Amino acid sequence: MVINKRYCQSCGMPLRFDVEEWLGTNSDNSRSDQFCYYCLKDGKYTVDISMQEMIDIWIKYTDKYNGYANTAYSPEELREILNKRLPALSRWKQKQETNNVHHQTIQNVIIHINNHLFDRMDADTLCTISGLSKYHFRRVFLTVTGENIGSYIQRLRIEHIAHLLISTDYTINQILEHTTYQTKFSIAKAFKKHFGISASQYREKYKPAGYEQNTVLFPEIKTLNPIKIFCIEVGEAYKDKFRYRLIWDKLIHHAKRYNIVGKDRKFVSISMDDPSITPEEKCRFYLGITLCNDKKTDLFILKNKKGMEVAVTNYGCAILSIMVPDKNGKYANVILGHDSIDHVINSPEPFLSTTIGRYGNRIAKGKFTLFGEEHELTINNGPNSLHGGPTGFHARVWDAIQIDESTVQFNYVSADGEEGFPGNLEVEMTYRLENEVNALTIEYRATTDKATVVNLTNHGFFNLAGISNPTPTVNNNIVTINADFYTPIDEVSIPTGEIAKVEGTPMDFRTPHTVGERIDDKFQQLIFGAGYDHCYVLNKTESGSLDLAATCKDPESGRIMEVYTTEAGVQLYTGNWLNGFEGAHGATFPARSAICFEAQCFPDTPNKPHFPSATLLPGDEYQQITVYKFDVEE
Repeated sequence: MVINKRYCQSCGMPLRFDVEEWLGTNSDNSRSDQFCYYCLKDGKYTVDISMQEMIDIWIKYTDKYNGYANTAYSPEELREILNKRLPALSRWKQKQETNNVHHQTIQNVIIHINNHLFDRMDADTLCTISGLSKYHFRRVFLTVTGENIGSYIQRLRIEHIAHLLISTDYTINQILEHTTYQTKFSIAKAFKKHFGISASQYREKYKPAGYEQNTVLFPEIKTLNPIKIFCIEVGEAYKDKFRYRLIWDKLIHHAKRYNIVGKDRKFVSISMDDPSITPEEKCRFYLGITLCNDKKTDLFILKNKKGMEVAVTNYGCAILSIMVPDKNGKYANVILGHDSIDHVINSPEPFLSTTIGRYGNRIAKGKFTLFGEEHELTINNGPNSLHGGPTGFHARVWDAIQIDESTVQFNYVSADGEEGFPGNLEVEMTYRLENEVNALTIEYRATTDKATVVNLTNHGFFNLAGISNPTPTVNNNIVTINADFYTPIDEVSIPTGEIAKVEGTPMDFRTPHTVGERIDDKFQQLIFGAGYDHCYVLNKTESGSLDLAATCKDPESGRIMEVYTTEAGVQLYTGNWLNGFEGAHGATFPARSAICFEAQCFPDTPNKPHFPSATLLPGDEYQQITVYKFDVEE
């Protein structure tokens, strides 16, 4: 279960691999697995437009989108979805990265201009500072600032003079001493051209009333405790309210993602221009939010006596590697992960081998009612809430302590209202390697001060062959699942409420089958999930007992993984929407290069009263144990 389906990396349309002609073409005339035929032809984009223009186009063709994608979105719903989806697509991410580089380059030039505003400046000097050619410098400067370089410098000089006119009692001659203008006439001409009135008229009109020349100011200097601020620089004024809403959302999202925003957060705006002088559309300023959490990320290495080794971090409790031997004794990493914290935080798959909460899997329309009170969650998967929302447990920095060589304990307090969930939830989770066998045991405990819903899981993306470039598919993996029933889903992956038999369907893994044997069958459930992405109802000896849930075997390496859990269900997901992004040590993760066994409650349980309850009450304790045991065939 993932948020990122396999969409065209330009327009956001779900890619249809069943009709080859609907796929774009690469420069060698081969079919693209990244872009649709609307967007890519012969390796080039068919149109050069902005992301918002791309979204506007699709809104005009909402009906066509719904027909193509088998959805029923209104134009408003589609716009909201595309506004969230497109920034994560490779075309716009690359463009944004380029924009960020250009923005920083031009920012260095602007700093130089501000510090030498009335010095003689030539194009060669500014180009040298930027590191760009003259042609590219002028083009990039215009793109970033909306002005050509000459007009920009001229405007800043004139606006500085205006500031002196209304904030000081300097004469024109005195102002002349602060500028490079040589005559009163040149000042007067440039000033009137810019403001439409003379300098004297400007002073008379705009100098604050009650100004007293003899007023004496007594500045007071106070020392404040240092304040950390997370900022985004903005180069335009509030002329596009929708764009600015997105900027504020981005600001808050990034701050939350780094787990650095608390209840006492304050918003900060730092202006680089005087809005009483500079036109609103030209004002430059920063939007910021105060940071209040100094938690640090860290790396923990767990080892057992048999040689198994696991690397984890306290950011999302992400598992970075699991090293176990194959039938020949050769060790390899059998879980998809990243090799740096920056890559973990910015992963194209945000849930990659992380701990999921407060509620794993989907909740329909991001709403549920608990004891008569309706709760609204953050929507991050079509019309639904997925995996606790975009800043769920997977995107939090946990407190962590390594107890011994084989054990690390994590703690996190999820505040009341976080992502819309009620109650302060205190969570303790332990990763422990067993010494007698190669097994990773995960234990969860949680308490709350208010009635809430809890469904924690680990979203390990396993590949028993070992990650590589490219990581092979799991189609040859032989899987057994101890379940007679599963929960069928609708077109947006929400359970219909039915508990259906697996017997006689491609969903039946009661006896061993390879993943690829039936995954592409024209079975509606597999079509809805683009493969396996379904919750299996486990055959339990008794509620809460630790039982074998599933077995997975890679015939090439001989590695076997057994999954034991106390949970009522396990979500089988076959990495259908992995898109080939790069992970640890240059490994790449194409579609279906991983298999997940996510031990959990059933999806959308809060809205399905007949499903086993996921409600946690004050005074009770949530408990779960899941074990991933590794072995090799004899």
